[in-house]
Amino acid sequence: MGRLTVEPLIPASLWLLLAVLAVLLLAWYAASRPGRMARPVWVLIVSLMGTGLALVLIVLLNPTWIDPVDPPQGKPLLTIVVDDSASMAVKDAGETGTRFDIARRTANQLARDLAGRFEVRLRSFAAEVAPTETSELDARKPEGPLTDLTAAVAGSVEADRPAGQAVVLISDGIHNAGGGTRELRAAIRAARAAGAPVYTHALGRADVPDVFDLEAEIRSPRQLAYVGQQVPITVRVRERGGPGGNVEVTLLHDGQPVETRTVTLPPSGVAEAEFKVGRDAPGIYRYEARVQPRPGELIAINNTAVQFLEVVNEPIRVLLLEGKPYWDGKFLMRTLAADPVVALDSVVRMAEGRYLRRALDPVPATQPEADSARDERWKVIPSATDILADPQALEAYQIVVLGRDTQLFLNDTALTNLRRWISRQGGSLVCYRGSPAVQIGRKLAQILPVEWAEGTESRFHVQLTEEGESLRWLGDLDGRLDGGTLAALPTLATASRVQKPRPLATVLATAGKSSDGQTWPVITSQNYGTGKIVVIEGAGMWRWAFLPPQHQEHGAVYGTLWQSLMRWLVSGTALRPGQEVDLRCDRVLFESSEVAWATLLLSETALGRGVPSVELFVVGEDNAIGSFTPSAAGDDPGVFRVSFGPLPPGQYEVRVAETPGVESVAWALPPFARFDVRAPVREQLGLAARPDLMSLIAHESGGAVLTTGSAREVLDAFEQFRRQTQPERVRKIPAWDRWYVLVGVLGVWATAWGVRRRAGLI
Repeated sequence: MGRLTVEPLIPASLWLLLAVLAVLLLAWYAASRPGRMARPVWVLIVSLMGTGLALVLIVLLNPTWIDPVDPPQGKPLLTIVVDDSASMAVKDAGETGTRFDIARRTANQLARDLAGRFEVRLRSFAAEVAPTETSELDARKPEGPLTDLTAAVAGSVEADRPAGQAVVLISDGIHNAGGGTRELRAAIRAARAAGAPVYTHALGRADVPDVFDLEAEIRSPRQLAYVGQQVPITVRVRERGGPGGNVEVTLLHDGQPVETRTVTLPPSGVAEAEFKVGRDAPGIYRYEARVQPRPGELIAINNTAVQFLEVVNEPIRVLLLEGKPYWDGKFLMRTLAADPVVALDSVVRMAEGRYLRRALDPVPATQPEADSARDERWKVIPSATDILADPQALEAYQIVVLGRDTQLFLNDTALTNLRRWISRQGGSLVCYRGSPAVQIGRKLAQILPVEWAEGTESRFHVQLTEEGESLRWLGDLDGRLDGGTLAALPTLATASRVQKPRPLATVLATAGKSSDGQTWPVITSQNYGTGKIVVIEGAGMWRWAFLPPQHQEHGAVYGTLWQSLMRWLVSGTALRPGQEVDLRCDRVLFESSEVAWATLLLSETALGRGVPSVELFVVGEDNAIGSFTPSAAGDDPGVFRVSFGPLPPGQYEVRVAETPGVESVAWALPPFARFDVRAPVREQLGLAARPDLMSLIAHESGGAVLTTGSAREVLDAFEQFRRQTQPERVRKIPAWDRWYVLVGVLGVWATAWGVRRRAGLI
């Protein structure tokens, strides 16, 4: 039913003042009746004028008729999603059936009871979501290889549903698919934005003991090494539900044992074994770490882990530019110079028109320990504008590091060359103390992954995010130091903090503890074409390399972090100088339920010749099992994704089928990559339910946790959601812009004017 309200066009105090003035003027006018004027005529004139004034005052109050609008036609959509992964086959103590039996009965009952109130549809999910019917659900067995809650949420929401929608998720909450909670939270936010609350019904017990199992894990499955350099391969051994004790870990190369170590499993069930490996020739070498199985172990397929060692005989060429001499720059140069794989070229502005250029060659492969044998050259140059102005000279580098006050190096020509070098040649840019210039120009701002805002100086600790920890930049130190290692190091300082990262940027570290209690991105990365850009906030990191005696256990963090960053940038994106084609697998282990894929990188020159096809081989066989056409990876030129689909377990190799016109480079690696495919085992190991994760899905999506899973509980929760999020829809009809109101006001005033004229007052 409609109602009348007022929405004044002017402030109430002003309207009241006008009303008082109108009454006073009308009273004064009424008291001044001419003696010859008949009283009835005068009363009529005053009444008409009073009516006209009243109508104007009423219009200024803007009377508005509010008429309710009927809700959209149709029933709201209710999607009931049932988990049919293998972990749902567990029969918890005290239950009358398996988790899946309870889920199936609950889903069928909800579908029957809510069919009159909702448009109900049933879905089942494990690795992916699939439509189902009641009869199909009754005949289904819980055999899914993994549980992907992200797919369950994202695949149950429609983009446009005017009548409303909701999701009932019935699962044990064991989310073991790739992407972690980051992708799951993104799916939850999308569901909330679409107005689709997720009501979760968690099944199973959280105190189910783990099955007995040993697992081998290598957290950095691909390493970069120089010819002749010894690098560590760290194998993490994890035991579930076992007695602990000693286990043997063997490192194999091409199936032949290289070395065996014995590790003792502590009560935590996690221990590490470290092996040193190196090769005297460039190439990609496959190592396999194998843990000796134990009697009673549930499965042995996860007792092995794979490491690919990429060996090159060309160094990582780094150009470091500094606007002034700083302690940060001095210690960074010293750290990079200590890395035998790095060829460092640094330029520091010492004074007006005076720049010190230092070139340091890498340690020769024949003398890996002889630091004194490094060829070092010093030169004073008068100008900085020519350093990045030569595109051919820039192509010799793989990484450019910008310090503070480097605007003298970044003229328009330099920025044009830098952008082209990053996007087309696969170069990496690192801004290692925040903003590289006092004023960020438009060209530079377009490629940086963050925006800055000026503020007062503050100090902060560094805390790696989930994405940052997955990169394992601290190498083998991760196993010796706890997760708060960086937070225990000296604080960094900044005066201009990151306002916000770009939409496609990835935040790898944040300010964990700051002097003002706020947090913001500290290490941010973003792909740009075939290259990558990284921004590291904060000055004073040099103090990490100059710690007091009581913190000497952290002394290796500074050097390890920077050396790992250099290798990550080169192995992750950049084409090496002279290299035109590269084929990479960002992962070296896929499960048979996943889509296996690789990345193809082409230089600008190779891209002009066309995109080659990629062939897939089983390791040890000569005939390709398929040829695949790469597809562009977004808008990045020269970056292509090759999808092979789900593959059976085994070892695979991918090769570029043809690279017409590609010049042979003596040291360059051939364009091929290897990966392993393994049968999924996660559903057989972790059987403890996750009601905490189910609760997170419910609350962050605007839904609720269902305790009984009854139809009444779903209805009550959905009605409460609609009251909170969907206000009453109305249609407003204001008097201000109605034509008949204007005609009425003008008609009253015109009548009053006509009566006064006939009476001889005008």
